[in-house]
Amino acid sequence: MSLLADGSSAGGAAVLAGLLAGAALFVVLPPGPRSLGRQVRPARTMAPSPSTFWPSRFWPSKFWPRRSAPAGVVPAAVAADLVAALLSSGLPPASALATVETATAELGLAMPPGMDPVLDAIALAEATGLAPAGLVRAAATEQRRRESAVAEVAARRLAVLVVLPMGLLLLPAFVLLTVAPLVIGLLGQ
Repeated sequence: MSLLADGSSAGGAAVLAGLLAGAALFVVLPPGPRSLGRQVRPARTMAPSPSTFWPSRFWPSKFWPRRSAPAGVVPAAVAADLVAALLSSGLPPASALATVETATAELGLAMPPGMDPVLDAIALAEATGLAPAGLVRAAATEQRRRESAVAEVAARRLAVLVVLPMGLLLLPAFVLLTVAPLVIGLLGQ
């Protein structure tokens, strides 16, 4: 340890300060999911929700429930793209569907319940003699469009829902910070 000019030990003070800072951080910040031997659970949502960032006491779930996709389900558009890729490689439609179902089952995932457009596209291709890959890709694109429209409606709805709390919080703050001091100042003269 090095000694300062007055003979005190700087190393001991630095070690003590480091230990105190580490203990303070451990108390203030909760340990992460990988610490203390806990295992990390897989994410259940496709995108982070407000409850991911805020503790539940600040963001009650009764106002904004956490919406998540069922765990272990492949999105319909992804499954349709996989079927289309297998159809493009030359597999017959029944084999392509079976291959995607087998591959997802091996990964511990389930096929999505919304595969009707894919089955309709395959039936149309068989009835008309068209190549099924293009029709299945179109079904996947349509599925993505529908999901995008649902997300856009939810975003617009959120913008409307946020107006009332913002008005109830910002308007009184504006009145208290600007109008009230002005009125008090004018009455005091």
